[in-house]
Amino acid sequence: FSEEKVSGAARLLAGLATFAFISFGLVDIALTDTIGPLIWCRAICCLLLMVPLGLTWTRWGRQHAEWLGGLVCIITGCGVTVLTELTGGPHSPYWTMVMLTFFGVALVLPMARSRAILYFGVVAVFYPLWMLIHDRSLSDAAGVTSTAGIVLALCVSVVAVGYLHYWRLRDVEKTRELVTLNTKLRQEMAERTIAERRQRAMEGQIRESQKIDAVGQLASGMAHELNNVLTTIMCTADMMRTGHNDPNSFDASLARVLRAAERGSKLTTDLLGFARRGSRSRTVFSVNSTITEVVDLLARTHQGRASFELNLDPN
Repeated sequence: FSEEKVSGAARLLAGLATFAFISFGLVDIALTDTIGPLIWCRAICCLLLMVPLGLTWTRWGRQHAEWLGGLVCIITGCGVTVLTELTGGPHSPYWTMVMLTFFGVALVLPMARSRAILYFGVVAVFYPLWMLIHDRSLSDAAGVTSTAGIVLALCVSVVAVGYLHYWRLRDVEKTRELVTLNTKLRQEMAERTIAERRQRAMEGQIRESQKIDAVGQLASGMAHELNNVLTTIMCTADMMRTGHNDPNSFDASLARVLRAAERGSKLTTDLLGFARRGSRSRTVFSVNSTITEVVDLLARTHQGRASFELNLDPN
């Protein structure tokens, strides 16, 4: 488990134990008349709990947070045992706090079952030894009940620790699987994005290539058409230069030159019209006439490479 999670659990246990030692001091008055030793016991336990609590904020403490949580369990259990002996031994209700200590540690602190047996076992062994050292009988009903209750709490807590540890490990494994799948998904999305960008770039290059090819075809057709116009003008001018005296022939040649010049002018005008799309003015025009002119231009520039068919609505 993560160091932050385990160290947070150890801090929580130390804080709860300190709060319990301080707050339950109000009960001491009802259990005994001599509360001085009880106050000292509680104060010593609170001071001892400050040690693991403070260590959890250090680097070493974060690395060994589970052992610090176990130390909190031992300090709390042994402290409650001393309070139990001071307030009547097995007849005191404080011995039940040992059971609550086991349950609380089992629920809060992530640890393996072997560690739980160690921590809880130290407290469970300390309880009868401390009672016997201070001549507290464990053979009567109260002693048997308290000892059996602590042993039963130990067994239940160890089973609970094993169960919770199993499901915590399952949760960690599922979290790791989700993180792995999320990482793979992000990688696939990034690769797909890169592939889409490359595909769009290739499509753009193909479109640019098609545009360049179309412009080349248009330029080739325009050059061919202008060459035809210039050939007509040059041939007719040469015929006029050789001195045809027939007025009708001269007029016909001049008319041919004018038609060729008009044809060339119309060709360049149409080309400039396509090039200057941003500078057009809004005027009323015939859609059919415009389509016809465009098709005528394309037919001349793509002669022999493309065929056009018009099906225009008269209206």
